[in-house]
Amino acid sequence: MSWPAVRDAFVAAIATASGLDAQHVVWAYQRATQPTGPYISLSLSVLSNPGQDGIVATTDLTRPAGQEIQLAVIGFREATLDLEIFSDVVVSANGSADPIEIGENVRAALALPTLRETAAVAGISFLGDSPVQYLPEIVAVDFRGRATLDIQCFVPAAAAVEYTGYVASVTGAVTVHGGTPDPTTVPFST
Repeated sequence: MSWPAVRDAFVAAIATASGLDAQHVVWAYQRATQPTGPYISLSLSVLSNPGQDGIVATTDLTRPAGQEIQLAVIGFREATLDLEIFSDVVVSANGSADPIEIGENVRAALALPTLRETAAVAGISFLGDSPVQYLPEIVAVDFRGRATLDIQCFVPAAAAVEYTGYVASVTGAVTVHGGTPDPTTVPFST
């Protein structure tokens, strides 16, 4: 699985879980204009390799000689998907709970089998999450409504592939015995 496919699967899953469209679920730290209205900013941090990677060999006889066998690393990483949820308005500390509501919708929806099955196609498994944290907590100061949610998950290991092959060439000599008293030696190479 490629990283772009994994990132796209995260956007699709969080968009579905939050009720926002995919244009309002974006990756953090981009050089782009922020979406209008409420939106979610994603970032992914890879924490650990909880096991040992393996190698899968597949054969494709239509590939060039010496490259018929693909050796691909398979494995997974434990990671945290960080969501930063923004409301569309500036609110006081006691004001809008929209970011909390969106975060709680995501937490609840991640338990749905169809959402988990869709994420699994990209190699993503959701493990658990943290409480939604509402950030504007200074009394009498206005902030844009904002909340955070961390989701622990497994993601596929980065793709690493190399190619090898069967015997690419053979060189030798053949001794032919037949009806003559002296054997004949014929060099060959394939």
